[in-house]
Amino acid sequence: LGEAVEGNYRLRFSRYDFACIWYLHSKGKSIDEIRALFPLNEMAGLATTALDAITGNPIGALVKAALDFGVDDWSERLTLMFAKQGVDRETQKSIRELDIDRELIDALPGLFAEDLNVAMTTSENSPERIVLFFDAHETFWGHQRDLPPAVYFFQDEWLRRLLRTLELTAGLVIVLSGRDVPRWSEARTVRQGTDIPPKYLQCEEVGLLAAADARVYLQKAFLPEGIEDEALYEGLITYSSIDPMDAAEKRLVHPLHLGLCADVVLEATAREETLRIDEFAVVPKEFEKKSEELIEKLLRYADETTRYSIHALSACRAFDREIYQLLGKNLNFSADEPTFRRLIRFSFVLQTQKRGMEWYRIHDLIRRLNTAIDIRQSHEVLAAYYQSQDAFEAIYHINKLDWYRGVELWQQSFNCAFILSQYDECRKLSDIRRDMTINSPHALGAVSQSEGAYFKELALYDVAIGEFSKAVTAY
Repeated sequence: LGEAVEGNYRLRFSRYDFACIWYLHSKGKSIDEIRALFPLNEMAGLATTALDAITGNPIGALVKAALDFGVDDWSERLTLMFAKQGVDRETQKSIRELDIDRELIDALPGLFAEDLNVAMTTSENSPERIVLFFDAHETFWGHQRDLPPAVYFFQDEWLRRLLRTLELTAGLVIVLSGRDVPRWSEARTVRQGTDIPPKYLQCEEVGLLAAADARVYLQKAFLPEGIEDEALYEGLITYSSIDPMDAAEKRLVHPLHLGLCADVVLEATAREETLRIDEFAVVPKEFEKKSEELIEKLLRYADETTRYSIHALSACRAFDREIYQLLGKNLNFSADEPTFRRLIRFSFVLQTQKRGMEWYRIHDLIRRLNTAIDIRQSHEVLAAYYQSQDAFEAIYHINKLDWYRGVELWQQSFNCAFILSQYDECRKLSDIRRDMTINSPHALGAVSQSEGAYFKELALYDVAIGEFSKAVTAY
């Protein structure tokens, strides 16, 4: 994030950029990998000089030698160029002296926030207001919600560090959404200086859809197809209501079920099949039963290629066009572009930022419901594919084929990364662990013990104690 450009605004993040470049270099990233992450526009000359110095190109070889041995003899040109961007000699030195995994990684959110504060308070061209949006706060924890406090608060600590450092009086506004009210004030009991008192939060509950809003959603969803059947609208709203017995004007509608209802109608229309409103006459009371029934209806109206695609992609933590085409080729279904575009328009297919802008994931509930369907072949294809692309992602799919073998591979990889001090690899494996199946107390104890050792090494003692406690309980 070298600079944010909109109109005449030039917001520089010089210290943050320098710290990130230093971190990536220390982790062994190549110059091309670093440049791909930092297309710095007007800072390109500065970035090139910095990267040359850090990564050992001839121009900066002398500087790299000095850096590697902790000598403070920077080239004057490099010092002046970074100083020109607000990163003086002392700041550069203080950043380089931070321990990469114990200190610098924790300092990055604060450096970004401080750069933004400076840009908002000292730049003549700064905007009057900037709003930072953070969506789906609950994804920090994945499926694991009942965690010890130390482990729970560790997951979103970087976000709290960022928010604590931002100067809100400079015109910065934070908007965060999630399924639960943040428990940020409790974080002080785990790690000092990372809590956010309740007085700084304004919590607004955005609950279920009112019937009138649900109608607007359906009107917009059906507009391209020209569907204006009032009886159908009423039936779908009733079906997706939390309590269908409520008076029409008081009904509250669940967005997931309403979206699935719209998907069913649109698929039936695309197949030129008549959708009977009495199909929605009997409403299951249980949430997951209703979800399961809607998925069954959707798959009944979907064409064979779409059905195969949904089943196959349910095995993925995330997918893109390449993964979609890979599964089609190996599972013998037609992975054509029109079907892919239709798939990503379904209400239960969400864009994910974990891998890139063109990556997607299927809603967790839909993936869970699809476990009743044999998707073993998908896991086999993906395990083989990722073994040559992403060994850690391969572990997830091997775990779904043979849970014990997957856990065994996870432990081997995690312990190896830990011994070699490759802590960024440990973080990736910790993320995968949240989606893995662990079917024995002994295996759970071993995994928690490994993670406890990792957190202890990073001096995150409360988090380590939480993992060690889980291991003791499991054993």
